[in-house]
Amino acid sequence: MNSKLTLVLRILLGAFMVFAGSGKFTGAAPEMTGEMGELMNTLGSQFLMIIGGFEVVFGLLLVIGKWIPVALTFISAIMLNAVIFHFLKDDVANSIGAVVALILALILIFLGYNDRFKEYLRF
Repeated sequence: MNSKLTLVLRILLGAFMVFAGSGKFTGAAPEMTGEMGELMNTLGSQFLMIIGGFEVVFGLLLVIGKWIPVALTFISAIMLNAVIFHFLKDDVANSIGAVVALILALILIFLGYNDRFKEYLRF
């Protein structure tokens, strides 16, 4: 994959993760209602703050270009869980950001950094 394209995708994904994660600290995240809201009330706001902290840390790692395979691994796991969570407990339309982030992370893993993941991507 073109290194400039990889750089742009990596910075976009990192910036998105920092923005989304910091929103969990500032209260800018949308209010959750229905079954999803009940679950979040049960888990407490600390749960979202921990997830937001992970998103900010790994997003910053992507932006500055350090430990990229580690950051992509954790971001993929967080976003896969977010997509599944929103599909099962919330309106599917609210999962668009998580789906886009997951797709970007997978593109970077399979096309941009496949040399670092080749041992794990063998079938």
